[in-house]
Amino acid sequence: MAETRDSQVADTIINQDLIIPERLRQTHWTAFDRAIESGVTKLGGKATLTRGLHKSKPKLYVDMSFAVVRNASGTIVGAVADARDVTTKFEEQKELRQRLTECQRKLPEREAPAR
Repeated sequence: MAETRDSQVADTIINQDLIIPERLRQTHWTAFDRAIESGVTKLGGKATLTRGLHKSKPKLYVDMSFAVVRNASGTIVGAVADARDVTTKFEEQKELRQRLTECQRKLPEREAPAR
């Protein structure tokens, strides 16, 4: 069970696949089970950008990291995950990429210098 200041929130998070889109849930839980059994995660605890779901936002992008937790003797005792909402940052970067593409299209093509 996740420990949090509000155990009711922890129960809700654990029981409702918070932020995991339905089409990704089977893959998510397969990878979770594999990590808990083996003690190894695909990304080694590094964050990765992924889409998520939340009832208050139509689009949600999160930096998500996951790690296996071991006790002092090395036995796996659980897992920890961290998800940070990076939707605003993602959307700003997307807009900047689009603006850069537009600017590059407007530039006249440079001719290769004559030899």
